[in-house]
Amino acid sequence: MNLHLSGETIPQVLLDVFSALTDHSRLLIGGVIYSTESQAVTLPIIRFPLRKLRPILGNLFDQGSPIESVVTLRNVTRIAVEDLTDNSQIPEITILFGITFKRGKVVVSSAEECNGRPCYLLETDISQIDLSLIDRAIVVRD
Repeated sequence: MNLHLSGETIPQVLLDVFSALTDHSRLLIGGVIYSTESQAVTLPIIRFPLRKLRPILGNLFDQGSPIESVVTLRNVTRIAVEDLTDNSQIPEITILFGITFKRGKVVVSSAEECNGRPCYLLETDISQIDLSLIDRAIVVRD
């Protein structure tokens, strides 16, 4: 899959679909890259195919078919990362509710918690929505 959303106004339903596609993905913390020069954040994730969209009981995913993907956020004006993990012990986190969009912000939060706070929280301010989700490879398990 190669999905690219860009524009001053993106319908909320498309942003919700993007969140659903990245819900319960695993973010590889050590691979997160922020470039001030290009104003972009690169997030390497392992996502799972969405089998059924269920807004009340939670989405259903095909956990047996992981897909290596990269999410790129552009037009980033500010980034704040709160990382309570020990990268050597916890190299990845599960993204809770997917990559979400709230009033000019993009938020990535972990399902894992430490003392009631997310173990990993990444918030960015963006001047305009410009993001992509590119699948690199299907992960083959033995």
